[in-house]
Amino acid sequence: MIESSDLANHQGRSTLAVAIVTRNRADNLCDCLCSVFSQQRLPDQVLVVDNASTDNTAKVCDRFRHEYNLDYVYCSIPGISHARNAALNACRASIICFTDDDCEPDSTWMGSIEAFVRSRPDCSAIQGRIDNFYPESITAMLTQFQRDLMDQTSVNDGVVERAEFCCTSNFACHMPTIVRYGLRFDPALIAGEDIDIGRQFLSAGKLIGYADKAVIRHKWKTSPVSYLKRRFATGKATARLLHRSSNTIPLYFTAGLSNAQILALALKRVSTISPMRRCLFLFLLFSSNVVKKIGYLLERLQASK
Repeated sequence: MIESSDLANHQGRSTLAVAIVTRNRADNLCDCLCSVFSQQRLPDQVLVVDNASTDNTAKVCDRFRHEYNLDYVYCSIPGISHARNAALNACRASIICFTDDDCEPDSTWMGSIEAFVRSRPDCSAIQGRIDNFYPESITAMLTQFQRDLMDQTSVNDGVVERAEFCCTSNFACHMPTIVRYGLRFDPALIAGEDIDIGRQFLSAGKLIGYADKAVIRHKWKTSPVSYLKRRFATGKATARLLHRSSNTIPLYFTAGLSNAQILALALKRVSTISPMRRCLFLFLLFSSNVVKKIGYLLERLQASK
């Protein structure tokens, strides 16, 4: 086991590393690792950062370490930014590829990232495509719909133009750039730390490429309550991001589109499902806008005290 506090940044000996941050989701982690070690192009380093788990996470990693080259990093400070920074510290590759423990990469994911790196050496970071693991779930369908809106409005000629689009479920970084500019995930953010790291790349004058062939499938929230809690946290994170930046972050998930345009696209997306499920989709779409704004307003109110 590597203690994250003893690790130092360094440019690496290998080419591609995969970093998975996990906390108390041993079953999901097992599925994710199976997908990672089934890649057609295997990674040169696999990092699992255990963010103070209390379940069988360490045992899952031990099982894989008997057969594969896996580095287990224990981060005792709870918080996903602390854990992702520990992954940066432990990386020995020139490119670190982040995914989440509740994601399963396609078998060509690593190869697609490698191909993109070769074809676009001007890009210092890469955003891959994120698809829905649960296509029959209304809540997961809604999350994917919002994600696809950002795909359409944030990418121009294979380059990400808006940091609001960045998501570390499928995000790769050039380690020499990370080291040179001292880029780090911000532990002060309760959410949106991936948006912030994307903004750091853009602020440094670096390009973020979009690799649509580098695909992972995300196990989006299927519970409406869990989904709305996440939207509330996103609203609070939006307020914190706005506080530190002059850039505009949409309070709704308009993705630069009008409400009328989004409604039209939503109706098109749900045109083939039953009327009851269609109504639930639209109700959650509206409700999540309201919940996100409440989180935003409460965070702004607290900051003004």
